[in-house]
Amino acid sequence: MKRFYFYAVARALSRVLPKPAAAALAKGAAALYGNFFSKDLPAIQSNLRAVLPAGSDTQKESRALIASFFLYFVDLFYGRSLSAEWIEKKVRITGRPYLDEALARKKGVILVSGHVGNWELGGMVLAALGYRLHGIAIEHADKRIERIFRDRRARHGLGVIPHHSPARRYFEVLNKNEILALNADRLFRGEGVPADFLGRRVFFPGGFPRIAASSGAPVVPVFFVSTPDGGYELDIQEPIPLSTTEEMVQNFASRLEKKIKQRPRQWFIFEPFWEPPRWPV
Repeated sequence: MKRFYFYAVARALSRVLPKPAAAALAKGAAALYGNFFSKDLPAIQSNLRAVLPAGSDTQKESRALIASFFLYFVDLFYGRSLSAEWIEKKVRITGRPYLDEALARKKGVILVSGHVGNWELGGMVLAALGYRLHGIAIEHADKRIERIFRDRRARHGLGVIPHHSPARRYFEVLNKNEILALNADRLFRGEGVPADFLGRRVFFPGGFPRIAASSGAPVVPVFFVSTPDGGYELDIQEPIPLSTTEEMVQNFASRLEKKIKQRPRQWFIFEPFWEPPRWPV
């Protein structure tokens, strides 16, 4: 219930406040949340200890991460008009030929990312650039929240495939030579695949290598993060070589680890990463 009002207020404010005012309000709200109301701080601190150098002030960094997350929603709700001019001015794109060359194979593309940066806005930017993208998404328990996200995705041309959908939906996307996108870092059901990650052995989903093996679709890691200058980076990486499930999962986990170390304040996991996730919320 409380989460719905958070999203509803954020959406309403985005319609009346200029973005700088909303960003200032978000920073204040994040400070209040981090200082007085957050039950998430212990989990965030636990995660960050695996990323930051020994002796780092994880409490300070956790509050900074919460502030980044509040700004994540400012960016998301103010992403109403992603024009080519805005993208050219605000988004530094690296590795785009990897995606275009993968699509040129006519087998579709499996785009894999993780809960680092603004993955929702990244999908919107790719759609604005003309790519046909369909994300596998877990639905929110509150249907009103789900409706907010569904409407926003649809407005930007993002297709959504519910997480519980049959696998044939995935192959329909790939057979049309379109992009199947998913966050591949959290295991919500089924048996996972072990990988070395941030000094521990962690179970990751093994679905994307199996889809790739069955379809022949290239697997392209993509991350969308904010940058210190107020812009964004769309990092499209070299495809993961088709090999065993274990090798492909480890390849992705290693790239995710590198990106998290580059942007630890944008690793938006609010429960211990090493434990099974709780969803829907």
